[in-house]
Amino acid sequence: MELRMLREHCGRIGALLCSYSLKAVAVTALVFSLSLNSGAVLADGMAKPAATAVPTVTAVVPFDGKPIYMEAMNNLLRFHRDLVDTTVRAAFKATWEHKHDNDTAFTSEEGTNKAILEMVWSLGQRFDYYNPPARATSEKPRLSL
Repeated sequence: MELRMLREHCGRIGALLCSYSLKAVAVTALVFSLSLNSGAVLADGMAKPAATAVPTVTAVVPFDGKPIYMEAMNNLLRFHRDLVDTTVRAAFKATWEHKHDNDTAFTSEEGTNKAILEMVWSLGQRFDYYNPPARATSEKPRLSL
């Protein structure tokens, strides 16, 4: 349900980021599984209380923003009106495809959002925007009629 609501308020570029963020939350929830002992019934018919939940941490999945960034770039290449010309498109791709490969921009969602915003704004279009998932979620009540 939340994924559908987020996708309604994200643009083409933001939809993948919303979807990816929710998948990351689901993976994190699976990683932090709880081991519960089920309660048993005693001879007198009374239920034996179940053991308390003990969280077990197996592994933390590191955030990787590169696929999100690449999807945003591919959407710009496919749909942006300023990138219709093949030479302009090739120059844009050459500039932005590996721009953040040697820094830490893709290690966090915030850094990935900044890198995507930087790429979108480089086109110089006044009304182009990228709506990160957190902002899209917070705008949901304001946009509902």
